[in-house]
Amino acid sequence: MIRCPLALVSEINLLDARTNTVSFINLMEEINSQGFPAFIPLAACHFLLTKSPDDQGLTDPAIVVLLNDGQVFRSPVNVDFQNMNRTRVMVQLNGLAVTGPGTLTFRFVDGDAALGEWSVQVTQIAPPEPQVRLG
Repeated sequence: MIRCPLALVSEINLLDARTNTVSFINLMEEINSQGFPAFIPLAACHFLLTKSPDDQGLTDPAIVVLLNDGQVFRSPVNVDFQNMNRTRVMVQLNGLAVTGPGTLTFRFVDGDAALGEWSVQVTQIAPPEPQVRLG
C-alpha cells in the first residue's frame, strides 16, 4: 500500500543537490486576510510517499486544493519511485486565489483516494484602526 507519512506546504521548498535534503521556508500555518479574494503568490507542496516492494504504483496521482470542501485547483502529477521504496512529490503553485475564509487543504490523491494532506485555517481579520495625529 502506498502511504504519505509527510505532507507540508510552505512558501518555498529547497532541495540540496549535493546532500539530497529538503529545506522548508515559511511554513504555511495560517492565512489572515482583511478581505477576499486573497492572493497567495507561492505555495510549495511537499509529499513524501512510501510503498512496499510489491506495490504496483499509482494509477491517477494528482494535487488537489480545496477551500472548505470545494475544489479550487487540481493538477495531475508524475510519480516515479525509480525502483526505490520512497519518493518525494514537490509541486510549486505560482499564484492561488482564496475566495473566502475557512479551511484550505492541499491534498495528494490517487484517483478519489486521499493519501496525504496539509490544512491551513483562513481567517478574515478586521482592518487596522486608523491612526489620527493632530498637531
